[in-house]
Amino acid sequence: MERALDRIKREITICRLVLQDDRVPRFAKWLLALAIGYAVSPIDLIPDVLPLLGHLDDVIIVPALFGLAVAFIPEDVMQGCRNRIADDADQPTGEVLLRRSRAGAGSGKPDGRKPGSS
Repeated sequence: MERALDRIKREITICRLVLQDDRVPRFAKWLLALAIGYAVSPIDLIPDVLPLLGHLDDVIIVPALFGLAVAFIPEDVMQGCRNRIADDADQPTGEVLLRRSRAGAGSGKPDGRKPGSS
């Protein structure tokens, strides 16, 4: 489950980068925005209260819109965004840097005690 969430986070970040890239056709950006909007919108073509059918439209429409948008995005742009995400994964996140800075802030020891104190 955690791997699936990590992949979703990565794909959302790639979509954000793609939407910011000027080389991406406007039509592809509209399709991506439509897919994201439909995914988070409470309004559905088929209401979710109908068993199985209500969620089926989300399972079909959102991936179809994403797939169609990706088909219009140049491959070098997609690969560049994926590479940026991979490069960023190798860098420490803000949370890691914050923990590191707090661990040694104002002291010479990682436990927060002043040097020379016992």
